[in-house]
Formats: sequence, C-alpha cells, structure tokens
Amino acid sequence: MQTHNYFPSAIHRAEEPDWLSVLQLGEGDWPTTNGSPLVQTENLVNKENFFNFRKHLETIASSILEVDGYSVENYEIKVSSIWAQKLISSGQHLLHVHGSSVFSGLYILKTTENCAYPIFGDPRPGKQMGDLIAPPHNDIKASTPHIHFNNLNAGSLFIFNSWLPHQFVSGAPESEVEFLHFVIIASEK
Repeated sequence: MQTHNYFPSAIHRAEEPDWLSVLQLGEGDWPTTNGSPLVQTENLVNKENFFNFRKHLETIASSILEVDGYSVENYEIKVSSIWAQKLISSGQHLLHVHGSSVFSGLYILKTTENCAYPIFGDPRPGKQMGDLIAPPHNDIKASTPHIHFNNLNAGSLFIFNSWLPHQFVSGAPESEVEFLHFVIIASEK
C-alpha cells in the first residue's frame, strides 16, 4: 500500500547567536514584574536596533513561502509585531495560535538550566476529536501529539506557520528564559 503524507507542519530552526549583541533590551524596555512569573514588553517592532533583524526575518519568511509554492512577488512580507517575554520559575505561556498572519516565531535571548521551553501541538482539530492514546515512545510518529524543544540555546531562532499551536511549559524553580516572540504578515501589493 502506498502512503501519502500531506499537509506538513514545518518548524524551522537555526542557531543564530550573532544577533544577541544587537538585540539588547534595556531595563526601560521591561515593565515592572510585581512578582509575576510572566513579563511581557510592549511592541518592539520599531526599535531602531531591531531593523536589520526584522529584514532578516522577512527574507527568511519570503524564502520559506517561495519553497512552499506561494507567489511571494504578489505580497509584501513584513514583521508586524515583536515583543519580548520573560518566564520566571513557574511562568508559562498557554497553547495559542496567531491569526491574520503567515508566520510566528521565537528568538531565544537568555536561558538558564531547566528553564521553560516551547512545545508545538498537532494543528489538526479532526485528529484531536478522534485520537487514540499512544504509548510513550521517543520517536516522532503520526501519533505524536506534541513536539518538545527542550534544548534551547541563547540565539535559537524558530519560525513556523502562525496556525501551528505553540506554548511554553513551566521551568524549574529559579529558572528563567527570555525570548522575542514575533508575527510576520503578508499583505497584497
């Protein structure tokens, strides 16, 4: 019997630590924590030192869309939002997607041992409605409901379709992760 796997859900990852020195955030960029395990900045998309990083992300996004078969010449590919988040100890970021955009992404700024990390969920609602319980295994198979990226480095870059559910699980006590979260849109020219 032939098997045809359609409708892939790609997660693109690259290690790009050279941006760390450029994408510095000052104390004034972060709001007061007030003891919250989740801290989020305002939109940083127009921050001057982020300009070249934005252009880099837009180039990557255009290349991915082209490889995926889209007519990118009909669209302006643009990073519309970038915000920084800090998850401390029990901080987490619940499963979500981003509407009205083509890509979302993460750029890891800082990690500590056993910190929170991203998990991606299966985006197919039909599978969730009728899925079976799978025995634990280390291999990624059709039954795998979540993909864990628990091997973060400062400088890890992730780009994925905005409809792909993603979250950050809690880290160990006293752990911390800081990252940029961004959204890329495609507007008709």
